[in-house]
Amino acid sequence: MADQGGISIRWEAMEARVRRLEELIGKPEQLPSIDLIQQVSSIQEMVESLKMKVKEELPQTVQKGLESVSDEISFLTDAVDYKLESLKEDLRLVKKAVANSGTDAVLLRRKFMCQILNPLAVSGARQRT
Repeated sequence: MADQGGISIRWEAMEARVRRLEELIGKPEQLPSIDLIQQVSSIQEMVESLKMKVKEELPQTVQKGLESVSDEISFLTDAVDYKLESLKEDLRLVKKAVANSGTDAVLLRRKFMCQILNPLAVSGARQRT
């Protein structure tokens, strides 16, 4: 029992010291450092929450971005293919026109020569057509 008396005296002395410290510097709940510790803890929790959110949403966001880029590339590839086919068709028509223009020029020259040499034959040919 003597030990308990010594403990209670020490306990009371400790409580007295704590009360004096609280009077000098304030209660722990009122100290700015305690508020900062709570803020840091809250910030750490927010950071952890954001990390988890990023881990969950980043792959989906990246996948959506990749799909969007893939769609754009497909669209542009189709547009280029269409334009290429159009240019090939234009080139084919130009080649045909160039080839025909040479033939047409020969035919026109022959026709002109026939008209000069034989005007009656040309007029008769017109009447038949």
